[in-house]
Amino acid sequence: MLTGQWQYGIQPNDTAQVQVALNNGGSGTPIAFGILEVTGSLRSWQLFQVPLTYFSSDTPDTAYIQISAGIDFGAPIAGSFVKVDDLAFAGMVGIGEFNDSNALSFFPNPGTTDITLDLPPGPHTITLFDAMGHMVLQHRTAEARPVFNTVALPAGLYRITVRDAQGGVMGATWVKER
Repeated sequence: MLTGQWQYGIQPNDTAQVQVALNNGGSGTPIAFGILEVTGSLRSWQLFQVPLTYFSSDTPDTAYIQISAGIDFGAPIAGSFVKVDDLAFAGMVGIGEFNDSNALSFFPNPGTTDITLDLPPGPHTITLFDAMGHMVLQHRTAEARPVFNTVALPAGLYRITVRDAQGGVMGATWVKER
């Protein structure tokens, strides 16, 4: 899925869209597509995600992302806007096991109010997914021991992934208790 943060103000009778297409440029094969449409206004930054539907098992090497504040390019409606930030691809196709060299160190597990991670030096993107695969938290940090408040999350099973600047991934499963 494509993830990010956005704000928008869409005028009446207009619709904003985020479209994502993954292709294999060498073979020209379409791999996946996703679209998200919104109307109305959102004045504070909020996370969004565009789920992708896969048509092929080929490996994509090209991504096309189109963000438009109006659905009709031929007759745009004045005043509609979309602001985006922190675009990234997240999630997994299938559930793979992480080997010990990629194990993530964190505590407590299970937990109720927060998660503390122990990270190697460098910038990281930390993402928390619920059991349905929905992103519920994403944060970029260079801290060695970031702490995340989890009070507002419902009890359940979560997947934590940490991606470093070189694309390396660590992950673990976390249980939120009541």
